[in-house]
Amino acid sequence: MIRPLLALVLVSAVPGVALAGPCDAEAKAAVKAGRDPRLVGPKSKEAGARMDEGNARYTEALKRSRVVAMKDTAASEFQAAIDAYVAAEMLEPSPLGLYNLAQTYRAMGDYSKAIAQYRGFLLTAKPGAPLVRLIECHITSMAAELERAASTAPPTGPEPTRPTPVSEPATGAAALSVPDAAPPTGPASVDGRSPSSPDREPWQTDTVGWIVGGTGLAIVGVGGYLLLDARSARADAENEPREDVRIELRERADTRQTWGTATTVVGGALLVAGIVKLALRPDAPRRPTRGASLRFTGGGLALEGWF
Repeated sequence: MIRPLLALVLVSAVPGVALAGPCDAEAKAAVKAGRDPRLVGPKSKEAGARMDEGNARYTEALKRSRVVAMKDTAASEFQAAIDAYVAAEMLEPSPLGLYNLAQTYRAMGDYSKAIAQYRGFLLTAKPGAPLVRLIECHITSMAAELERAASTAPPTGPEPTRPTPVSEPATGAAALSVPDAAPPTGPASVDGRSPSSPDREPWQTDTVGWIVGGTGLAIVGVGGYLLLDARSARADAENEPREDVRIELRERADTRQTWGTATTVVGGALLVAGIVKLALRPDAPRRPTRGASLRFTGGGLALEGWF
């Protein structure tokens, strides 16, 4: 019940197409040039429906990634968008599918896969100069970010004695080749600014925030009880005929009023601190979840993922 309350206070605006960033000039030039004629989707109705589903999931993921209270749910929407684009590509490969996959991986912060998808799109679709410059700028920016992350990563110790297994391209029905035929027409592409990676542990795991907030809630309850008791004692004093008893009841009411007010204030402060701690908890990496994705190879596209 706390999380929806936080969403009302800590929500940020949900933009449409983002142009700010290191590739701002290239993005503006691409928008000014209009839709690239090679950026087209599948012809079949079923594949187009899956592409539309991916676009809707992508838009929802972007919205959630910009709201603090919903950020930890954006990862599942990004993965659902990828699954829909992969399904569309398996039904009917298209340049738009590669481009939308690249856009989604970039928005997730999975720069390695985004670079692979962008290069696959450039190789197969051969788009116009404005879109080429924008994609090359994205690739350069992501490659620089990956290089910075690798240079600042802590040492991992001695090399393992066993060789690390390498993912091989899928074979058989899972391998998709992209033809060089004239591209069909299809639904519009998606675009967006790369937010921070939403693949994070949920806010519910913040033990300290729960302890502080729960303690504050309990103290507020005690303070409320004292205030109610003070009110009851004051009412009894008004109806008491004996003066000595009336004075005693009023003194008790004053004492309970003082302690109840102080306790409620302290408990309220702890409750607010716990809520803020849950809302602003630093994200921690989470293990990858199940899902499928496409990877571009020299011979076409390979389907891979966690199962």
